[in-house]
Amino acid sequence: MRTYDLRVYINGNEVKDIKNISIKRSSDFKNSKAEITLKNANLRHINTLSSDFIQLNNIDMDDTVEIYAGYATVPAVTSMTTAQKLDYLLFNGNITEIGLTNDSKKTEIKLIATDAMLTVMNKVRIANFSSTSITDILINLVQQAFGPGYTNYEIPAGLPSINYYNTHRPLHEHIAKVSTTDFTNFSRNAVFKLIPDPANATYPYKFIWSDPKDTASTTLNGAINSSTTSIVLTDASNFPSDGSISIGSEVIRYTSKATNTLTVAENGRGFGGTAAASHSNGASVSSAMNVTLGVSGNGITRATSVKAKRSEEDAVNMIIMRLGRDLKNRTITHYAYDVHSETKGLRMKIMDWRYVAEDYKREQSGNQTSVATDFNTDTGTLVLTDGTVLGSSGTKYIEVLVEGNSEIIEGTYTGSGNNFTITSATQRGQFNTSITRNLVAGTIVRDITALVALGNTAIRTAIKNKGREEYAQEFFRLQNPRWQFDVTLEGLNLNPLSLVNLTAKDIGINNYALRIKDLTHRLTNSSWTTTLKLEEDELKT
Repeated sequence: MRTYDLRVYINGNEVKDIKNISIKRSSDFKNSKAEITLKNANLRHINTLSSDFIQLNNIDMDDTVEIYAGYATVPAVTSMTTAQKLDYLLFNGNITEIGLTNDSKKTEIKLIATDAMLTVMNKVRIANFSSTSITDILINLVQQAFGPGYTNYEIPAGLPSINYYNTHRPLHEHIAKVSTTDFTNFSRNAVFKLIPDPANATYPYKFIWSDPKDTASTTLNGAINSSTTSIVLTDASNFPSDGSISIGSEVIRYTSKATNTLTVAENGRGFGGTAAASHSNGASVSSAMNVTLGVSGNGITRATSVKAKRSEEDAVNMIIMRLGRDLKNRTITHYAYDVHSETKGLRMKIMDWRYVAEDYKREQSGNQTSVATDFNTDTGTLVLTDGTVLGSSGTKYIEVLVEGNSEIIEGTYTGSGNNFTITSATQRGQFNTSITRNLVAGTIVRDITALVALGNTAIRTAIKNKGREEYAQEFFRLQNPRWQFDVTLEGLNLNPLSLVNLTAKDIGINNYALRIKDLTHRLTNSSWTTTLKLEEDELKT
C-alpha cells in the first residue's frame, strides 16, 4: 500500500496525535460523520492548570474539524491552493460528541463530528408550492439552506410544474420527495448531492441534482497525452458534471464539465494508482470508474476484497404506515403488503409517513390568502387580503396555517369583498382544532370548504388509499432485491452516487455497472483504505 500524508485540524489548529479515523459519507446525508481517536490525551490535550471541571485544551462541542489526506505531501491548509483543497479534503464538519477514556494502558479522546453538509441540509422547513416548476422548487429549497443569494447549484431547467405541500421536514427530505418519479416523470428517482467547492468563497458547497443515467460511453474528440488536463469528448451529455472516467487502463478524475470538455482534477490523471497514459483520438471513454480485483485488467487494481450479496430476505414486504391525522385530528394507521414479494414469511417495517395526510388535504383544498388586519376576538369580521379565493357565497371553512397549530374556522362569505363573518364562538376551533386567539396580519389561511364537504370517513379512506397505492408501491418498487457489494480498496477521495464498473472474475463479476451508495474511509498512521458500498440502480419505471 502506498504511503499517504494526513493532516487534521480542529478550529484551525493542526492535531498530530492521531490514533485512527473513520469517516462515513452517505448518499442520503443521514450518516455522514467522522470518528477521530486521539492517543496520549493526557500529554497534549489536558490543561491541568485550569480550574474548569473538564480540563480539555482547545477541544469543545461545535468546534470545526477538517481532515485532509493524499499520496503526495499535503501542504498546510493555510498554503493550499483551491485545487489542492478539493483534492485532499475528505471531511469537514463540527464536533457533536466527545468521549474520554482512561485506564491502565491508555488515555484517549474520541471525537465524533457531523458533516457540515448534513448540518446545512438538516434544517427543518415548511414547503408550500402551487403549480411551480421543480426547478424553482429546488432552487428555493437550497436557498433556504444557504441563503437567498445562493447560486452555486446545478439544476436542469424545464422540469415539470407540480403542487407540493409538506409540513416540518428537513430540507434534504423535501428534496428527496420532489425527486421521485411521481413528480419528475424520470424513469428513476433523481439523485442529488453536495460537494465541497473551495473555489467559491461565498458558498463553498455545490448542490448537484440530476437524472440518474446509466453508464454512458463515448469517444475522445482529439488525442491526449499523459499530462493533458482538459479532455474533449465527442458527446458528454450523459456524463455527470463531476466524477471519474475510464479510458483504457487509466482512470481520470475530473471536477467540472462544460458542454463536451472535462476539466481534470488536481492529481486527477492516473487516479487510484492507475498509470497516466497517452490516448488516441477516437479512444473509448466510459462515465464509470473501472475497478478490477484479483486479475490484471483495466482501471483500478488496488482493491483488496469484494463481498457480494443479493437476498430476498433483505426486501421488506409489509409496512405499517403512520399516515398522519384526519379532519377530526385523529391518527390514521394503515398497512400495505407487496403482492409481488417472493420472500418466505413477513419482513415488516413501520413507516412514519405523517405527511401523506397533509399532502392529501392540501390537494383537496382551495386557494389560499392571508389575514389583512389583526383579529383578536372570537366573533366578528375577519378581513382577508383576497376574499375572492372563497368563491361563491355561503358557509365556508378556512384553515389558519400557524406553525404548531392549524385552526379550522367556520363562517360565511357573501361572494364578493374580503370579509369573512364569524357569528358564533362555536364556529372557532372546528374539528377538534385549537383556537388561535391572536390572528396577526399576514397569517396564511386557505379555503378547505371542498375538503370538509367530502366528510371525514371519505377523507380517511382516501388517505389510506393514497398511502397504499402511491407511497407504498413506490417503496416496494425500491425493495426489489438488488445486488449489493462491499469493495475495499486503497484510500481514494470519492463522492457517493458516482458510478463504478466492477470486475471480480473469481466470483463471476464482469464489468458490472454499480452506484456508490455509501463509503467509509479508515485511516491510521500507516494505512488508508476506502470501503465502497455499491448497489444496482433501482429498477426503471
